[in-house]
Amino acid sequence: MVPKSKPVNNESPVFGSFCERFVDERKRLGWSQTDLRTRMGVGKSTQINYESGESSPNADYLAGLDDLGFDVMYLLT
Repeated sequence: MVPKSKPVNNESPVFGSFCERFVDERKRLGWSQTDLRTRMGVGKSTQINYESGESSPNADYLAGLDDLGFDVMYLLT
């Protein structure tokens, strides 16, 4: 990967952690935590753990997020 000379996001060079980006992306798309976890087939504690950084989603979950319109590359990078 080639390092960028300037951050893509002009507002801040800091993009936060995966869990922060995940919550931001969920909110951007208008999904509630309950709606998303129901749609993705995970329990309440699992969704909370993903959004708090206690655990990380697997590839199948990320693929499901992509199907729902989440920008998975943004989440991962």
